[in-house]
Amino acid sequence: MQVAFSDGFADDTAVIRVDGAEAWRGDGLTTRTQISHAGSAEVEAGDDARVEVEVPTQGLMAELERRPYVVVAVDEGGLQVSYPEVFG
Repeated sequence: MQVAFSDGFADDTAVIRVDGAEAWRGDGLTTRTQISHAGSAEVEAGDDARVEVEVPTQGLMAELERRPYVVVAVDEGGLQVSYPEVFG
């Protein structure tokens, strides 16, 4: 699954866990406001896997649905997760 980090990041760390194990970590994520992009990740997760994203620098966490494309943004003190059909 491909995960894009969009708005609301300012020198943040993001961690993606699959079944509790760290699968990806990004440090220093900062949103480029012109393109609403702070970074991206690709992780492998089985059909029954539990996938979570955490932004420990802001004390935020959310569970992700197993979808091919995921967009994560920080908004109003929480994580906003969306599932577009395609990135672009």
